[in-house]
Amino acid sequence: MFSKILVAVDGSAKSNKALKIALEDIAGEGTEIHVVHVLSKHLYQAIESEVGYDGVESPYEIRQNLLDKEREKVVGFLNKACEGKNIGYELHVLKGDPRHVILDTAEEIGVDLIVVGSYGKGLGERLILGSVSNHVISHSKISTLVIK
Repeated sequence: MFSKILVAVDGSAKSNKALKIALEDIAGEGTEIHVVHVLSKHLYQAIESEVGYDGVESPYEIRQNLLDKEREKVVGFLNKACEGKNIGYELHVLKGDPRHVILDTAEEIGVDLIVVGSYGKGLGERLILGSVSNHVISHSKISTLVIK
């Protein structure tokens, strides 16, 4: 049994499935679940261009609104997924490159399992677009479960 599990979510059906499997099939009573949602640096940087529109006065205000909205979406799904189970979780909404943030956070927390969803991209798509799950399994020192 795993004592600490990190589940990476991005709001997609694949990551929601990974979270559901982690909660229903892997986590037991007393397991610490750390749910990581990473905002890409591109989305975060795009916020800067919004300053001055719709009464928004600062990049900080925009960032905070974005973080709050993302947190609400993830928390809503988490609460529904955890309903009726004796499992708690800690949500981490972070910014940066998901490939690195997931690995860094897993090591900082000291988890013994990382769970990620995968779109099952072919080699060509992975070479052109990159793959978070592929990077995580290739570079992680921690056991990693990929849910397709």
